[in-house]
Amino acid sequence: MLKVKLNQWFVLILICLFILPMSTVSVSDVPGGSPKVAEAIIIAEGHFIDVPFYYQVKTYYCGPAALQMVFDYFGENVSQFEIADVARTVPYVTYTDELRRAAHFSGMSTSMGSEMPENITGYTARKLGYAAFEMFSMTLDDLKALIDRDFPVILLMRWIPGEPYGHYRVAVGYNATHVFLHDPWNNILWGGDYGGPNLPMNYTFFNEMWDYSGHWGLFVSPWNVKVETPSNVYVGQTFTVTATVFYVCPPQTPIYVYEASSCNATINLPEGLVPADGESPTKSLAEIYAGGRAQTSWRVRAERPGNYSISVEAEGKITGIVGEKADVGPSYQYEDRIGGYGSSFVNAEVASHIYIDTIKPTEGASGAEVFILGGGATPNGTVVALLSGPVNQTIVIIDSQPTKIQENVSIIINMTLGWTVADADGFWSILFTVPDVPPGEYNIFVLDNFTQTSDIAKFYVLPPTPTQIRIENISPVEGYPNTLVFIAGHGATPKGEVKTYFDHLNVASTIAYDDGGWSTTFSVPNVSPGNYTILALDVASNTSDNVVFKVLEFAQRSVGVKEGDWAKYNVIFNYSTNDPTMPIPPILVDIDYLLIRIVSVVRTNVTYESIIRYKNGTEQKEVSWLDITTGLTYYGATMPYGPIIAANLTAGDKVYFNAYAPTINLTSVAFYAGLQREVNSLLIKTDATILGYYRTVMSFEIHWDRISGILCEQKMNASYTNIEKGYETSMFLQMVITETNIWTKPSITSVKVSFCPRTLNLKSKGKWIICIVKLPKGYTVKDVDKSTIMLNGTIKGEVINKAERSRYLIVKFDRKAVIELISKEIICKKKFMELSLTITGEFKDGTTFSGTATIRIIIPSNKNAKEHAACLHFKKPHFPRYSINSD
Repeated sequence: MLKVKLNQWFVLILICLFILPMSTVSVSDVPGGSPKVAEAIIIAEGHFIDVPFYYQVKTYYCGPAALQMVFDYFGENVSQFEIADVARTVPYVTYTDELRRAAHFSGMSTSMGSEMPENITGYTARKLGYAAFEMFSMTLDDLKALIDRDFPVILLMRWIPGEPYGHYRVAVGYNATHVFLHDPWNNILWGGDYGGPNLPMNYTFFNEMWDYSGHWGLFVSPWNVKVETPSNVYVGQTFTVTATVFYVCPPQTPIYVYEASSCNATINLPEGLVPADGESPTKSLAEIYAGGRAQTSWRVRAERPGNYSISVEAEGKITGIVGEKADVGPSYQYEDRIGGYGSSFVNAEVASHIYIDTIKPTEGASGAEVFILGGGATPNGTVVALLSGPVNQTIVIIDSQPTKIQENVSIIINMTLGWTVADADGFWSILFTVPDVPPGEYNIFVLDNFTQTSDIAKFYVLPPTPTQIRIENISPVEGYPNTLVFIAGHGATPKGEVKTYFDHLNVASTIAYDDGGWSTTFSVPNVSPGNYTILALDVASNTSDNVVFKVLEFAQRSVGVKEGDWAKYNVIFNYSTNDPTMPIPPILVDIDYLLIRIVSVVRTNVTYESIIRYKNGTEQKEVSWLDITTGLTYYGATMPYGPIIAANLTAGDKVYFNAYAPTINLTSVAFYAGLQREVNSLLIKTDATILGYYRTVMSFEIHWDRISGILCEQKMNASYTNIEKGYETSMFLQMVITETNIWTKPSITSVKVSFCPRTLNLKSKGKWIICIVKLPKGYTVKDVDKSTIMLNGTIKGEVINKAERSRYLIVKFDRKAVIELISKEIICKKKFMELSLTITGEFKDGTTFSGTATIRIIIPSNKNAKEHAACLHFKKPHFPRYSINSD
């Protein structure tokens, strides 16, 4: 696997790993400059928000009603019944974390409440969730600052003075003495002193009522999507649509709270506007942190006249969790897509004269190539481009003769940049080289020779860049003798020789690229431990740059594998692309599995055989070696990871590979090949521009067994975007250990099972019986083979929870089938009985699980109706501070 010809399929990974320090990041998620709601609190005299008001439809629906008001204020009006089902509302309780979860809810999730006959997947009115943040220990000034920015805030307050119950209200305004609240309690139907829209409370009384929850609040908002377009364009013109996406959050929110991953923005174009040059409607935005922003753009062409609305939808995936509650259900983790929308208008009209559509680039030094194009010219007519600059020099030349000279302009021959003939529709393009003129700002004119009309664009001529070589990346920055080091930079003489010196010893030479970029590798000489100077020399210009490299004192590391050990890996590779030039090795798609077998171990040098098995039955075998102390392997066979590292390392330790020395991020526990193992993990995320025109966003995970050092899992998610063309490529690569003789897996494991309802009335209505399975430590829902879930070996179950990282597996079984199964066990004339039911299934690693629970059966009749009713009676819930709502 590690020989050069077997490493071809890691090329894209290597590019991402090794160019990161010299790459350009195009998505900004850092808090500096982030559009948070308010960094400093500036309180006005008063402010009111026009928020729609709704009464709660049930006496315990104040939470769903409050969220409905906020939803309707920002966009779609969502049913209280749907919100209650998502928030797992039960009589008289809506917990605060469940209400926040209901704000996040999207089409990725399915509700798990009991307020509707059938659970829902996404709200009917809106499939995209909102940003939502719980706020604690708020001050009145905090609340006013949010209201000033037109954010209504959901508050948990005391229901009425002297009562130990909570109640949700929405803060919608304030003045010098009062806070104004939308109170959803219907005091018209149900009585009471409080309820209705714009309920005023003076500051003292308001704070006393708010003390109930410790001044808890819920901030809910869609993402702010700002769409920018030119006001007017010409038919046939290509123009830019820019979308800036803001992940809005309250002040002082940590950026890692509900971080949005797999973000994207999708443009929606009306008929008459089309994407230019094969642009993809959906653009990747990588990750956006709370309070962060991202920007992307599209090139769009107007095909016919009209006034058009262009909209953009932006979204990203967040992960959240709600706690376990005895009266509601188990804790679970959820994933949802949140986001927002924005739009802008553009007017397209038929051009009446020549125009410039695009100039690329807009600046450059003498000798640089520039492409300029546009439309509106006389069909099949001559179009000329010329330069006017700091010394006011301009002339139009056609066939070497001056045809038009502007008044009061000095005539300088040969300042024409180029000329062309427009096509039958009046479109034209010219490629020219920046002439040898003084630096400064210039005007580029294009002239329609027939109509003598023109258009103008700015162009800045840059001064020549002096040659000065730079070192921009060295990896690793420390290591042992014989460690392979990667070094790269820019600023060299194009196609000139670059030499690398290690403390005056020439260790490498290379030729720079056309743009002055350069890279090479070298092995650390056999020198004593200490700091050494690495110098890069551009031979032609005699300029140099240097960095310090630390040679480490040799520390022997232990090998955790032995001769005869082996590990088998399942390999998954998927990709999608519309890029005709993106090199995807098709051989990757055809891999069935990978087998690694240890051939020999000599001190810290491990020799192993790699066997790649393809789906057509053929195999490819290679024998390779790796020193687990230095990372040394075949010279030039650079690896982003190794199949084996030293044994018994832990978080904070370095692992050495050829030209790469990452630090272990995390040591944790996980299940691999059927057994719980301690694993060392390396996690990498990049957002970079490579090769000058590809933007790559990648997350990379590697997990090794801590005791043996053998690779357990390697996973990569990567997207590549052609910046100029908009082509999109997505790739997913995963290798997971499934079998090994280094450890053995157990054959079966027990699970804890409970049923809902725990008491079943055979004559009650309903469609499903719900079973909750608590999985063993180390397993989550994503590890379960969902097709194997059975009840008593006869009734097939359907998994309904979407929280793939939760340890709670929620399964529904057809109620009619369960009753038929139970009926066979019923003893005649018995009013009540208890019956044990068994749930079985398998994990994806082949481990079987089984669990048994008892369910109580009721056969109701007129005679025992009271007893039956008592059995189903809801107990009044407790009301812990901060946690719940009671009306």
